[in-house]
Amino acid sequence: RYSRASSVATIAVGTPGYMPTEQGRGKPRPNSDIYALGIIGIQALTGLYPDQFQEESETGELIWQPWAQVSDPLAAILTQMVRYYFRDRYQTAHQVLTDLAPLLGKPIPESEQREPAPTLVGLPVPPAIETLVSSPIQ
Repeated sequence: RYSRASSVATIAVGTPGYMPTEQGRGKPRPNSDIYALGIIGIQALTGLYPDQFQEESETGELIWQPWAQVSDPLAAILTQMVRYYFRDRYQTAHQVLTDLAPLLGKPIPESEQREPAPTLVGLPVPPAIETLVSSPIQ
């Protein structure tokens, strides 16, 4: 009897410190880029590189606020953008923009209040695929 073990090799693509844990493990999620953008925002506020931040030992959350002068609402948004677990992060850029809009003193235009329909290279996505794209990843 012959049994062949199979393995799947994945390669993480990204810059250490700017990519979240799941991306480093080769399993990026749609909101992995939100983490990277949040890190860039935190870096801009603190002047520190990602590898200079400490982490909460039990949760893995970044400790960054002592090095930044930032309003509590903006700090809350950035913190949610860089949550350790992808399920705790913002799931879409639209959600981030919705929370940022009041800080900018601008309401979100009515045309942008809904999530845009997914497109594929500018073409509408068929409903069956749209359901897959819109469904949360388990």
